[in-house]
Formats: sequence, C-alpha cells, structure tokens
Amino acid sequence: MNQRFVVASILLMTLISMNQMSLSPPVSANSGDCHGDIPVVRWNETVSRYALTPSSAPDWWYEWEKYDDEPETGSRGHDGDDDDREKISAAEIEQRPTGPEESWMMYNDAWVLEPLKENFQATMLIGNDSAGAFIVNLSHEYKTTICVSIQGLTEDGNYTDAEADVYLMTGTEFDRYKEEYRNKHFFDYFRTFDTLEEIPPEWRSFNPMGWDTYRDAHQYENTTEVSFSVTLDSPEVWNTLWGEVTHDQFYIVVDAWDNSHSRDAELSHITTVADVTVIVQERGTILPNWTVSITCMLFLFAITLTPLFLNRKYMAAGLEQTNTENSIIPNMQKVNQEEE
Repeated sequence: MNQRFVVASILLMTLISMNQMSLSPPVSANSGDCHGDIPVVRWNETVSRYALTPSSAPDWWYEWEKYDDEPETGSRGHDGDDDDREKISAAEIEQRPTGPEESWMMYNDAWVLEPLKENFQATMLIGNDSAGAFIVNLSHEYKTTICVSIQGLTEDGNYTDAEADVYLMTGTEFDRYKEEYRNKHFFDYFRTFDTLEEIPPEWRSFNPMGWDTYRDAHQYENTTEVSFSVTLDSPEVWNTLWGEVTHDQFYIVVDAWDNSHSRDAELSHITTVADVTVIVQERGTILPNWTVSITCMLFLFAITLTPLFLNRKYMAAGLEQTNTENSIIPNMQKVNQEEE
C-alpha cells in the first residue's frame, strides 16, 4: 500500500510540474510595469526606425515603370504574368498625400543592431494608411516589456482618441507583412481577397497575403493602449544553406492601415501618435532548452513503467511465503501431541 501511494504521489507531482511548466513563456497583454530609468536612445545602434507609407515604393518599381513605357519588343524582360493584375503608375504614387514620415525611414532596415540591454522610450508618428516600426535586437538574457499608447493628432494640432494595431514580428515575418502592404498599395490584383478568413487556414502561409506575428500571439488589434512581455528561449538565429548564421531582429509595429485581418482597426484619416516604452530586466537562472525534453521524457517513462511495476507487484503477491505459526487455524499435529 505504501509503495502504491509513493508511485501515485510521484505521478501527481510530475503532472503538476508539467502543468506549470510552459514550452514557451506565457503571453500576457497586461504584464510588466513600464517604469524605469530611460537613457538617451542610441539610434541605429540599439534601435532603428522604419516606415511603410503609400508612397514608399521600392526602387525597382520606378525602373519597372520606366521600362513599361518603352515599346514592346521580343526581348522584353517580363514573362507576361502581369496581365492579370493592374499596376498603379508611379505618377499616381507620387501624387498620394504624404504623412509625417521622412523619406529615410522607408529604407532604414539594413542596420545590424546591438542586443537590447537598456531601456528606451520614443514617440512614433504614423500617417494615415501607413505603418511604423521600431527595429530592435532582443536578447534572450533579458525579459523585455513593451508598452504602447496610441493617440490621434488632427490637422489643427490637437490630440484626440484613436485606435491602431500593435504587432511584434521577427524580420522574416515582417518581410511577409511588408509584401502584403506593397501588394495592396501598388497592385490591384490582391485586393480581390478582403480578409485572410476567405483563405483556408492550411493555405494562408502559401498566399502572398499570408503573414502572422511572433509566436502567433503578439497581435493587439483595434486598441488604444497595450503592454506585454517577451522572454526568448534562445537567440533568434537561423542557418543558411551555405553555413552562414543570420540573427533575426524584431519589429515593434504600429499599424494604421486596413490590413487583411478582419478585426484590425480601420483607417483613422488622421496622424497616429504612438508612445513606445521598452523596459528590459535581466533574467536570473536561465535553464537550457534540453531540460524541457528531459522532463517530458521522464514523464513518459513514468507513465509507461508504472503499470508494469504495479502488475509485477500484483502477480508476485501470491508467491510470498507466509508465517503460519501464529495462525488461528488449529494445527492437527499439535492437537494430537497434546492429547497424548
């Protein structure tokens, strides 16, 4: 009985520890306190600014526009695939209203930043139908708390209530997000899909509109204020086929345009002001990733071996030698000896 109680206790403790342990740190939309010493921001060393605007066409766009103005010849570089989508002309792009973003922000994503180990606070101005981002290099040795507060700025210079979308993405995820933005602003073909809900989930990652946020969770849409914490299991790196190691940086995105998500904020038609505060806190004990695998393996071993152990004890119970000297059943041999 005691052995069964011990085995049951071990299983119960294992289940409780597995329930409390998460394979990835929990996501909280209201976690952390964004207060602390704020040093001067070291731009393009620890933080970089990036913007997507309706006039931020890539350089090759204008070369393509110029090439399309030439007479068609047999040596044309296009393969004819652009017949099924209507391309917006460069003249129309240049006539679009400009926002508060500066031109250098549209091509400011080539910096290799230091790991973020200090707090920073900055204000981001996002024009109508645009998106802004702070690029950072999050460190797995620190817990990062990000707080964003959204306001609107009218043409008269007065502040008003406004809503926007806040996303956290890696560089790879932001590239897909940026591709959707450019497809919807410079091509009419992809506008046939209003939202991602129209595409089956298993095909969204293969669609030019398909994009998601870090861990499929850090997306806070149609909001005025949000705070969340991020703790990395390990550095976000990936290896190329040629053996090169690339460190993936993170984008804190404030979205002020109507993207393909059905629950995102609508166009505000005013300038969006986002106050972003990032607080980092050094972590204490950092367990390596393989501890999760070992814990899961021990848990599976416990589940597999416990029935075998109990069955062995049950089958061996009838083979145990018992002492009959103190038995209450009379021994006939002793009775005969007493009668004699």
